[in-house]
Amino acid sequence: MIARTLKRTTAAALIVLAASFLNIAPSKTLGGKSPAPRFTAQTLHGEKVELRDLAGKVVLLNFWATWCDPCAAEIPELEALQKKYGRDDFVLLAINQQEDPVTVASFLREFRLSGKVLMDPTGKLATIYGVEAMPTNVLIDHQGRVHLKSVGYSDEILGSLGREVERLVAEKRQLDRVATAQTR
Repeated sequence: MIARTLKRTTAAALIVLAASFLNIAPSKTLGGKSPAPRFTAQTLHGEKVELRDLAGKVVLLNFWATWCDPCAAEIPELEALQKKYGRDDFVLLAINQQEDPVTVASFLREFRLSGKVLMDPTGKLATIYGVEAMPTNVLIDHQGRVHLKSVGYSDEILGSLGREVERLVAEKRQLDRVATAQTR
């Protein structure tokens, strides 16, 4: 019994250590697997977006700023995720931090984002989601729970994030197939 407990404790410690090395972990600020804090925000063009309207989808909140070089570097990878999984299953919300719309629009002329660009002029959303550095990505599963939070930019972080998106979208699609089969 003690040996089994020790093995589980050691395995859990190794998982936490590995996740902290990659800066990917269930959010401590949000209490991993906790319901994602709801919010309403406006896009760069004034459209209202509410998180609750995205229920049943996998949502990636990407907190970024135009002055953040790593943020710009990860945009093509995040855009590839949006294109790969489409809007039916996955939504990318790129949340700009405390910049004016003119600066953001100018910056985005260089990048083509099919995800929605939200404005966080006061930093309220960043505070709600415990953002302390950029880029920060918060992945919300199809049940509206915070799945993980990653901080920083590296190939390893983006690879892990991409695998988690793929896993969550596959899980959502499987549940959708089961639900459809049950209604027949």
